Amino acid sequence: MTDARTPFLVRYTLVLVGTHIALTALGMIVVQVFAVAIPSGAIAIIPPMIAALAAGQGWGRAIGAVPDSAAAWRFAVFGGLIALALQLAIAIFALVALPGFQLGTGALLTLMAIMAVVFVISVLVNRFFVTMGAKACAAEGF
Repeated sequence: MTDARTPFLVRYTLVLVGTHIALTALGMIVVQVFAVAIPSGAIAIIPPMIAALAAGQGWGRAIGAVPDSAAAWRFAVFGGLIALALQLAIAIFALVALPGFQLGTGALLTLMAIMAVVFVISVLVNRFFVTMGAKACAAEGF
């Protein structure tokens, strides 16, 4: 999964999944205590932000430099694909596990469009935050 061209994807994946689980649990607690839901868009986009920042920090510590543009975009695309796979797994789980939860053709197309938008946003977020994390650690000399 990780080679010299796309380092820190394992770290990205672990932080992405952990953050997604933590935000989902926090969302459930907030709904129970305050009767207010955390927006699903926040739960979809905050984990890639945190995961890319953590991967960028690892990059800055290990390599001591900010990734060049090509490496950062490559990481962002692969990270976006990982985030998309996680979102698809969650959607499939919801379709299979929740009774009475069915999608018609129009709703399925809408879901696919939303997934495409989430992928594009994840790529852009990954690109920004991986370089931000690397800059912070490279500048401090970790």
